[in-house]
Amino acid sequence: AVGAGLSNYNITFVNGSLPVGDPDGDVIPRPPPFIGVDLPNPTDVIDTGSDDSARIASTTGGNGSLAAAEETLAEVEALSSALELAADSCGESSGDVSRYLACLSESLSEFADELDELSADLPPSMQNVARIVQDARVRVDQARTRAQGRLANATSDAERETIRREAISEAATALADAATEIRKSIALVRADDPELATVQRATVTTVADAVDNVGIKLSRSVGL
Repeated sequence: AVGAGLSNYNITFVNGSLPVGDPDGDVIPRPPPFIGVDLPNPTDVIDTGSDDSARIASTTGGNGSLAAAEETLAEVEALSSALELAADSCGESSGDVSRYLACLSESLSEFADELDELSADLPPSMQNVARIVQDARVRVDQARTRAQGRLANATSDAERETIRREAISEAATALADAATEIRKSIALVRADDPELATVQRATVTTVADAVDNVGIKLSRSVGL
């Protein structure tokens, strides 16, 4: 042995051997070799929440089934006609502004609720249409409430007639504003199929025209 400080040790040499690579002496556990396999790619399933597979509308591109869009348009036309008929019925009470506007408010509320039930089938650009109608209804109610308060203090027929005309004018303005807001949705219609786009625009126009016509009926009831 060679090295500094070895004089401090008593070193004895003996014969021996050092085995190298003896597999029987390897007791360290090893993981099994990885065998790659191709995992299956499951089919994506989109649940639209409807049993009618035709009623699928894209909220991004505005695409969907033409047949479903036409069916929705027919439903909207029926609802819009019902609103106008209800407005005509309410008009029979036009001499009593409070009763007239209360009746009209109820009709608008029902119309908005029915549109809300159809929201999943309406064009993507019309998702807020029920809210717009409800906002107009709130303004009609506000006009009615103001008129009631003023009528309680009115002292002449002329004053009462002025209050009536002003309340109905306010309600008509609310409906005209709502119709204008709804028509803005026409510019937002985005459908790859030109026929589908035409039907979706007609759906928007039908609702806007119905709301506008109710406002016109209001104005005519006081000769505006």
